[in-house]
Parts: sequence; structure tokens; C-alpha cells
Amino acid sequence: MQYEVVKSMPVDKQTGVIGDDIVRLTKENSKQKYPEEFRMVVYEDFATGNVYRFITNHLGYEALIIAELYRERWNVELFFYDKFIVMQSSHTHADAKLLIA
Repeated sequence: MQYEVVKSMPVDKQTGVIGDDIVRLTKENSKQKYPEEFRMVVYEDFATGNVYRFITNHLGYEALIIAELYRERWNVELFFYDKFIVMQSSHTHADAKLLIA
């Protein structure tokens, strides 16, 4: 994703938020499909060392709140994904026929 920073907001890096910017896409094709500016919050999870970029058009919340909401949402999605995989792998072909019948 190619973008330019339109505006940078101050952040408290001790919270894990390492960037809070308003950005605009710069690649011509992308710019035509999404010409609006949006917000990119960059967050580092100190426990894992992973850095995440969260994209939103919501400007009303603090950057840390956005990072926490997206991180928790991702945990919920992973939980259901894991349950789906377990359900898929626990059924044999014969089980599938019984479920259809």
C-alpha cells in the first residue's frame, strides 16, 4: 500500500502506540477507488514484539482505544477460526454423510 501522511497526531509511545496518522493513498488506481483520507494507527504489542497497522475512518476515539478494539476483534476472529478448523477436522467423510442424511 502506497500512501502519504497528511497529518500526524502526537502519541504516547509508552502505551504501545507508535503512530497515529491521517493518510491518503497515492497509487493512481488505489486513489481512484478510495480517494478519501483515512486514519492509520500503528501499535506495537510489547508482549510479542509484533507491530500492527490498523486502518479506520473513525477519528473520534483515541489511538490506543482503536488499537485495543482491533486487537480484541482479531482475538475473537481467531477464536472462531480455531473452533471452525477443529470442527472441520473432527468429522470424517462418513460423519459428513450422516450429517447430510
